[in-house]
Amino acid sequence: VISTQERNAKVNSFFEDDNIQIMAFEEEINVYPTILVDEAIVNIKSNIEQYNVVISDVTGKVMLTAENLTMSNELDLAFLPKGIYIMKAANKSFKIIKK
Repeated sequence: VISTQERNAKVNSFFEDDNIQIMAFEEEINVYPTILVDEAIVNIKSNIEQYNVVISDVTGKVMLTAENLTMSNELDLAFLPKGIYIMKAANKSFKIIKK
């Protein structure tokens, strides 16, 4: 039987002895502008090689789906009526307001 202290010591020593640095790749995605007044173009900048975008209204109705987008994109949202929308991109959510 291995005690909790012994188990933790083994795990800690594994990371301390291996001299391996694990670099976490942080996914980053930026959407702008999020308030559309005169323009209807939303810019998406990302370091993610490929991602999907879904834009829904506040009731959950899907208004736009864009698949396999890469790094930087522009979405033309001129077809959307004025209102509040939720954009889901790469597991993040953004509120888009079209005035």
